[in-house]
Amino acid sequence: MPSVDFSDKNTMRMLHADNKSVEYYDTNITPTTGQLGLRISPKDKRTWFICYRLIGGQHKQKFTLSTYPRLKYKAAKGQALSLLQNVSDGGDPKAKKRSQLKNPTMNDLWDAYQDALALNPLKKKPATLKEENRKWTVDIEPHIGKMKVSDVTPVLLADVIDKLAEKSPISANRLRSLLKIIFKPALRKGWIVNHPLDYIDKPAQEVPRQRVLTDKEIIAVWNALDILSPNPRDMMKIQLLTGQRSGEIQRMCWEDIGDDDVWHMKNTKTGNDHLVPLSDPVLLIIKNRTQGKSDYVFASNYGKVGHARNNVKDRRAVQAESGTSGWSAHDLRRTARTLMSRIGVKKHIAERVINHSQGGIVGVYDLHDYLQEKRQALDKLGREVSRIIGIESDAGVIIPLQRARG
Repeated sequence: MPSVDFSDKNTMRMLHADNKSVEYYDTNITPTTGQLGLRISPKDKRTWFICYRLIGGQHKQKFTLSTYPRLKYKAAKGQALSLLQNVSDGGDPKAKKRSQLKNPTMNDLWDAYQDALALNPLKKKPATLKEENRKWTVDIEPHIGKMKVSDVTPVLLADVIDKLAEKSPISANRLRSLLKIIFKPALRKGWIVNHPLDYIDKPAQEVPRQRVLTDKEIIAVWNALDILSPNPRDMMKIQLLTGQRSGEIQRMCWEDIGDDDVWHMKNTKTGNDHLVPLSDPVLLIIKNRTQGKSDYVFASNYGKVGHARNNVKDRRAVQAESGTSGWSAHDLRRTARTLMSRIGVKKHIAERVINHSQGGIVGVYDLHDYLQEKRQALDKLGREVSRIIGIESDAGVIIPLQRARG
């Protein structure tokens, strides 16, 4: 029964199992109240559990918490201390669990959904998981978290969704989609027979956006961007010049820009690594920025650790200054994609430039990175944007910018 200090960040990297499972116990929780343990299987599955003895009991018992890394050490320790305190007060974690299995609540269903996510080999992006947790914490759990799953009716769910729809119809659509998948474990476990959302439609009809900036609007917007501070100004220009997602531009790191003038993008929305050749206009924007202590090209200006973010106020200011309206940050990406079609970039290349998911057989078998083709496409796009805004030279594209102020 080896004991280790799980608060040491290096502990997890050092612990392994050989031909049989090994159990390690945390030195930070005293054996008098019970212990927190980590079981590691030969296949390296790591499971947190507590080992305890009930009041008046003769034998030690074990109760599983969850798996690592879904449950990090700090959270596992917190759960262990809470459960062991309950044991000291005369409680029994296993008895409580058996009761929950007979009458599972929505909180239990949320835990079951998290377990299903941990077992799914197709992992969701961290940003998606963060947003799902926000929806659960803000929009679901306060209203129906303590209710039995079997008591949650379509009428109750419709009420939860409709309340959000009054403020944000599109967010209500997303909430409905999350609820739709949350209830799948309940069906598998036999907690319910019918899905309560089967007959609840989306509260809002979503019409695909088709907003694309005209050449005159591109000129007006480009010139108006100079009223902004460097971060939003440069991020919007780069989006128009590359067609990349605004969130991924915000997270651009200095170390991701190679000596080959390629942006080596990691952890993209589509789950793949993405190579973005940088055209001369984009390189000039980046080189004119100051590389400070932050790892991010677009570091936060508000004393916070991290990167800058899109600001609706900035976009509205540009719209007012340029005399344009009705476009979003994503519409700059759509405009870049439309320009590529106009200048003759082949569809399958343009789609790879903006990193749309390649489904079906193409996505499985065609693993060529198309780096050269993407470089040619983005160079053409840079020249086209330069032509539109009236800045061009025989030697190449030159786009003079003010040096970033920070």
